[in-house]
Amino acid sequence: MLVCLDANCGALKPRVMSRSVYHREEEYCMTEELVFEHRDFRTEELADTHFERCRFVQCSFHGVNLQGFVFEDCVFRTCDFSTAVIKDMSLRGVRFEHCKMLGLHFHTLNSRILEMHFEDCIMNMCSFSGLKLKAQEFHRCELRECDFAMCDLSQAIFDDCDLDRSIFERSSLEKADMRHVRNLALDPTLNKLKGARFSLESIVGLVGVFGVRVE
Repeated sequence: MLVCLDANCGALKPRVMSRSVYHREEEYCMTEELVFEHRDFRTEELADTHFERCRFVQCSFHGVNLQGFVFEDCVFRTCDFSTAVIKDMSLRGVRFEHCKMLGLHFHTLNSRILEMHFEDCIMNMCSFSGLKLKAQEFHRCELRECDFAMCDLSQAIFDDCDLDRSIFERSSLEKADMRHVRNLALDPTLNKLKGARFSLESIVGLVGVFGVRVE
């Protein structure tokens, strides 16, 4: 059974996991080094709000309220986070692989604890507005209709990403790697681009906003 020293935590449901390490804290319960597979958290309540070094495989968080949750050094693989509430959620050293993440308000995350990595994710219609995402990496992701306005994306890497109709305004892309993006539309007069890297294909998105045709 899981040990919790906080009387407010309430009774926890027994769970079958691959391995468990139990951690005692004065103010909250923590789950460490467990594997969650094929879980639907729309109908099953997450017992804790703090997870460290856990793996979530083929789990659904669709529409789930994750406000204030903390994930550290966790991996999410083939999970669905679409329309989840992630206000004040903390992510440190967290990897998302092959996840579906539609319509998420990343700008409401706890920006003081924010370290995440994305690979092969579908992230359309997400908002990153105003976040400091220096050296952030997106690999093979769909980022259509996303809002990156006022973001610090300096030294960020967009590797094989689709940015169709995504917004960049008053954003810093200094030293960012944009060589392998598709459908980019970015006004160089409204963004900081010093040292950013573009390919011949991606640079069309910079001049296209002026009505210039590259043939």
